[in-house]
Amino acid sequence: MKSNFTRFLTLLLALIVQISFAQEQPVTGTVTDESGLPLPGVNIIIKGSTTGVQSDFDGNYSINAQQGDVLVFSFIGLVRTEQTVGTSKSMNVVMKADAAQLDEVVVTALGVKSTPRSVSYAVENVSAEDIENTGETNLVNSLASKAAGVSVVSASGSVGASSNIRIRGNTSIGRSNSPLFIVDGVPIDNSATGNATGGTDNSNRAIDINQNDIASIDVLKGTAAQTLYGLRAANGVIIITTKKGLTGAPSVSVSSSLQFSEVSQLPDLQREFAQGRPVGGEPTYRGPETREGFSWGPRISALEYDGDTSYPYSRFGRLVPEGEGNGTPANSYNHSDFFCDWCIK
Repeated sequence: MKSNFTRFLTLLLALIVQISFAQEQPVTGTVTDESGLPLPGVNIIIKGSTTGVQSDFDGNYSINAQQGDVLVFSFIGLVRTEQTVGTSKSMNVVMKADAAQLDEVVVTALGVKSTPRSVSYAVENVSAEDIENTGETNLVNSLASKAAGVSVVSASGSVGASSNIRIRGNTSIGRSNSPLFIVDGVPIDNSATGNATGGTDNSNRAIDINQNDIASIDVLKGTAAQTLYGLRAANGVIIITTKKGLTGAPSVSVSSSLQFSEVSQLPDLQREFAQGRPVGGEPTYRGPETREGFSWGPRISALEYDGDTSYPYSRFGRLVPEGEGNGTPANSYNHSDFFCDWCIK
């Protein structure tokens, strides 16, 4: 009796398994976009389970599912689609573009906005938050590590020092390698002068841009990016879009920053000879207007001021040889006086 009961249970279980397998059926079909092109790599998953497949290169798929199962079709940039398995073994699906995922736009030129996929050259977008959170006073420094292929190098560590920016490296030996800066469709000058070893470093002009006024920055790379800007854009283009007024209730935002710089050490400089160089074999003083940085001039004690108050580099006038001025001896300034006493270690 027990043996017959065991056989009955075995047959019952086999029948249940056979019925469950009989309910599953292979569902096949093709996944295409709105234009009828096949979509490879679409994820097809039975909702509520971990069973799934992907469409092949021609958009075809095949999955074992039961009648009543819900197949979920998903792909980046397309609307998620759900289809219920019925009695048919074939199910073709057309997936539509997801407008919500294509909201990201970049400015290409002259205020023209496009999606990143629609342009034929590389475009990097930097948001206003990425710029404001850097705390940098120079806009060029704020772009460091914010876009691929963009290199930013500061001329020195001094306050307000200029910064050089390059997109995908240098392209010329003798000409400028700086990208073209465009602010709301208008080219601006980002040049920097005097950052050589013999001059005084001046900030690059992009430091004049208020970073709180920037809505977004688009970095255009590649030769195709210079179509509308010509040869000036041969080294790339940095397009800056400023903030505009918005409809609705007025709002006020306030931001501020404070920066302190402390001198760690100062170089030891000689204070016996003035700047200049030998002219005709005679040590000759060469003032700052010559933009020369040589320290081979005459002794400072052999110079005096001429009293010209219109001279822009000194209120006492130019330095001339002793006996040719107003008798006021030249002053040897201590460069550490530029900094406050408590700043000097």
